[in-house]
Amino acid sequence: MDRKPSPFDYTNHAMMYISNHVPHYHHDRREIYLESAYKEMVKLCNLTQGRTLVLFSAKEDMKYIHKKLMSSANTHAWAVHIQKEGSSQDGVITEFRASKGVLLSTGVFWEGVNIEGSDLSQVIIFRLPFPVPSDPIYEYKSLVAENPFMDVFVPDMLLRLRQGSGRLIRSETDLGVLSILDSRLSGAAKKNYREQVLETLPFKNVTEDFSVLERFVQQKGIKRRV
Repeated sequence: MDRKPSPFDYTNHAMMYISNHVPHYHHDRREIYLESAYKEMVKLCNLTQGRTLVLFSAKEDMKYIHKKLMSSANTHAWAVHIQKEGSSQDGVITEFRASKGVLLSTGVFWEGVNIEGSDLSQVIIFRLPFPVPSDPIYEYKSLVAENPFMDVFVPDMLLRLRQGSGRLIRSETDLGVLSILDSRLSGAAKKNYREQVLETLPFKNVTEDFSVLERFVQQKGIKRRV
């Protein structure tokens, strides 16, 4: 995928973390995946003390996690916000920035949000944004493609992923973490699109080791920024 070089210093200002132990998503084991991803998400949000945008590709997943976060059994040091119905999201973005909390989102947030500064220190991709196979457009494209998965679904996922990850670094002084809670992207999964993802995204520092991510956050002072 051809792309212009980024004007931002991703080498020194950002790190990508790929979770390698969240179970692969399957429709018949959806809740197992969601429970594991939820625990990993909370751990990551605690690491940056909130200030996190969580991008979902399925509204059902977002609603499940929101209900889980808002349950009386769960208490967090950061406020929880969720995308509002309708096209304008200015209100919830203002609330998110004021609280330095966690914002659960989907849809327009993948490409239509610009939050500069320390109010946003982490973007979490909950699941790789592959298109829905049953969509009539993708059904047709699949019929005429030689290799539907690699020729249709992977390019669309890469475009969406690049749009979503682009929400993190919005100025020359921004620092941050991109976390992906989809272990299909881990080295052990050996998916043939892993290298395409790494080549498409501008992140130079990539790790599957949470302790390495912790050191990066501490060294860059991401926790302490105000």
